[in-house]
Amino acid sequence: MASHSLPVSLQKTKKQRDKSADRTRTLPIVISALVALLILFSWLRLIQALEIADTGRKIQERTVELERIERINNELEILIAETKAPAKLAKAAADLGYGRSRPVYVPFPDSLAGVNVGGGGADLPTDRESWTEDEQTLWDFATRELDTLLEVEVAP
Repeated sequence: MASHSLPVSLQKTKKQRDKSADRTRTLPIVISALVALLILFSWLRLIQALEIADTGRKIQERTVELERIERINNELEILIAETKAPAKLAKAAADLGYGRSRPVYVPFPDSLAGVNVGGGGADLPTDRESWTEDEQTLWDFATRELDTLLEVEVAP
């Protein structure tokens, strides 16, 4: 017996040919889509890298400008400190005609003329116990005078 191959239906082989033709048509479309996506992502990455570089350049420019402003600020602070120096202010005041003024003496009324107010004298005692009866503090004098004024106002 001779071996004969079984007959293959024509319809089945046509479907297989159509399937393989569809595969051969879709493969270039898929590859084109992948290449397009690769180009798109590469383009986006390039744009992002350019933006990062631009931002870095702006930061560097602003840093240089900030350092320049801080340097000017430090120079101005030094100039202000030199200008406010007491020696320069005294010289400028003297150039404008200002100087030390003479002391001003305020006359006391006669009621205070004999009172030792306890301030500034080198010959005055420093502790209260060593003071004599005729020496009194300004506080004692003020309270006594206030009491006298109150007695006058209260009495009809």
